[in-house]
Amino acid sequence: MPPKKKAKTDGTPSLLIRRPIATNSRIRQDEILKKDLYLSFVTNALQLKLTVSSIVHSLFHEIKCAL
Repeated sequence: MPPKKKAKTDGTPSLLIRRPIATNSRIRQDEILKKDLYLSFVTNALQLKLTVSSIVHSLFHEIKCAL
C-alpha cells in the first residue's frame, strides 16, 4: 500500500487569517435597515386596514340602503 500524501500547507497557520469584523457603522446601518423595513411593514398594514375598512363600510351602507 502506498504511503498517504500529506496535505500541502503554505506555512501560514489558520489563526493568522483575518476576518472582517462588524464595525459600529455596519451595525448601525443594519439597525437602520431593520427599522426602515419594520416601519414600511407597519405603514403598509395600516393602509391595508384602512382600505379594507372603507370598503366594508361602503358595502354595509349599500346593503343598509337597499333594505
